[in-house]
Amino acid sequence: MFYQIKTDRLVLRPLAISDLETVYRYASDWENTRYMIWLPSQSREETAEFLARAAKEWEKDAPAFFEFAIVFQGLPVGAVSVSLDEERKTGELGWILDKRYWKRGIATEAASAIRDFAFRTLKVEKCTAHCDDRNAASFRVMEKIGMKLESDDGWRTYPKSSETAKERAYSLAACSQAAGDEPAPVLRQIALENITADLLLHFRHRQVITRKWGYANGRWELAEASEVREWSREKRIWITEYLKRQMERGGAVAGAFRGDRLIGFGSLDGVLRGSKAKYANLTMLFVDDGWQGKGIGRALFQAMADRARAIGADKVFISSIPSLETVSFYFRMGCADAGEIPAGFVDSENDRCLEYPL
Repeated sequence: MFYQIKTDRLVLRPLAISDLETVYRYASDWENTRYMIWLPSQSREETAEFLARAAKEWEKDAPAFFEFAIVFQGLPVGAVSVSLDEERKTGELGWILDKRYWKRGIATEAASAIRDFAFRTLKVEKCTAHCDDRNAASFRVMEKIGMKLESDDGWRTYPKSSETAKERAYSLAACSQAAGDEPAPVLRQIALENITADLLLHFRHRQVITRKWGYANGRWELAEASEVREWSREKRIWITEYLKRQMERGGAVAGAFRGDRLIGFGSLDGVLRGSKAKYANLTMLFVDDGWQGKGIGRALFQAMADRARAIGADKVFISSIPSLETVSFYFRMGCADAGEIPAGFVDSENDRCLEYPL
């Protein structure tokens, strides 16, 4: 199971074992965890055990606990979660933010996104949240995302200190959501059975290329161009069949969705190749014309890079069409011209081959 959520400033992606040092830094800090019931973390080993449990939950077909890292300006700065009850009708929300990023509205933005995810994607009927009565910053976030106070006379006991404190309980029912409230874009893995002939039926793709790179005299040079790339119905069907083959050979396909509509997707081949490094091939990355410039492509690229890292790759290989805007996007992501061209990874002899170190 894989989900990734994009907001105006944040990317919420599954918390991973690789986040150990970042999580331990804020989870072991007393000021940061003063009102967190199971914290502070007393060792890296304790934090690693928690991350392992969270990662294992993500591997299930139907997780009951979704723990996301909050990524701000490319850096993980906290975590936000939703935990489902046995009937999967109620979701308990929670969050923690590195104190260096307090008072920037990040917690509210992340909490709003996880609220929408719980209602729109997990289809819960009710969201709840609890906090120490003294934790004004936390219950103000609950109020800002529309939650209502249910009680302020509960009690909690902190297991590690045996301290007892008053507790507040907040909730929000699905029917309380504003009727016109649109869901934030959500990134999630697309299962093989969901790659159907109509997957790209309403996906808008028309690229006008006016400048492109060409290789001449031992270097890349920009030249004027006049090309239009637009998908026909046959091309859309071909792409869906190609994505299926990617999945069947151990690859991955991630999609960005606004509600039920696909607004972006990326695919990664599951075969690693290369003599100098282990390359994973990023075979496709497209964003619907109406959603470009909103960070969807960046989020999809990062999701595919995370997948490549998970299957043991050292680098991501990209056989990029040579248009100026496409190559510039990859350069902004941190790519460079490839130091090696693995056999079978190049789509066209005119492509500009790039790599991204993991």
